[in-house]
Amino acid sequence: MKRIDFKKLLKEIDHYLKCLHVDESVVFKTYKRDRYILIQAAENDIFEVTEHGFNNQTYQGNYVEVKKLLHTSVQVEFPRSNMAWMQHYKNTVKNKPDEEQLK
Repeated sequence: MKRIDFKKLLKEIDHYLKCLHVDESVVFKTYKRDRYILIQAAENDIFEVTEHGFNNQTYQGNYVEVKKLLHTSVQVEFPRSNMAWMQHYKNTVKNKPDEEQLK
């Protein structure tokens, strides 16, 4: 798991939205690891985002829609964070990260 400075978090999210392939996912967690945002590449240019924390919701969309929603989600899920954790997963359809792996 990689530790990220909060100032670079939005840049990292944008980077992974651009380079995430089908069947890959990335999870961003708060420093205490009690809340997270999971981004999964479902199809070409379609992403599924799962928020777990203050807002427990899942939404899908293309790059532009998801990017806009993620920027607001980060403000909600990471309100006072200075650091965050990032983990990249491959082959998530076969080995879909469950609640146990995300903790």
